[in-house]
Amino acid sequence: MYNRIIGVILALGSVVFVLLLAGVGSAMLTDDPPEVSPYASDATTTTATSGTARFVLSTVAFGDAGYVEITNVGTGAGTLDGHWLCQFPSYGQISGSLGPGESARFDGAGTGFGDMLAAGGEIGLYTSSGFGDPGAIIAYVEWGESGHERSGTATEAGVWTADSAVDAAGASLILTVEEAPTSAEGWAIG
Repeated sequence: MYNRIIGVILALGSVVFVLLLAGVGSAMLTDDPPEVSPYASDATTTTATSGTARFVLSTVAFGDAGYVEITNVGTGAGTLDGHWLCQFPSYGQISGSLGPGESARFDGAGTGFGDMLAAGGEIGLYTSSGFGDPGAIIAYVEWGESGHERSGTATEAGVWTADSAVDAAGASLILTVEEAPTSAEGWAIG
């Protein structure tokens, strides 16, 4: 049989050779589906992980219209329900949902802080009302001078550096320049 194929190829040229190969190749195809391993993954049923939310304090504005802005720098959506803001001795529970990269503002009057002074203060973001618990504080900033009431808790939790305070004198607000600032160097005046 191979002698005939070679003879036809030599006699008729390369066009016949291509046609012959196409016919041989198609004869190897079947209508049966290929076997698939039961251990193979099916991309259509695989779901991506939802990620994790990570909330940080991103802006603090001073004065009668003062506010605190919280940003989700994580990879997934999350809720602020049950979280608290603390500017000793005032506390306020907050709520809301934030997707990755989204921010929410909480005004000083609405959270019970009143006038937020550029001369000095602190803000802590907590997951519960355990304000002295290092396991509950997740973000912190202090300005004016260091050593405010909750700075020790923030330092123990690793969300703030001891003896670090943003110099905000005369500024209308301070804002983060790092994704999750843990010292005065992570903030700029605005």
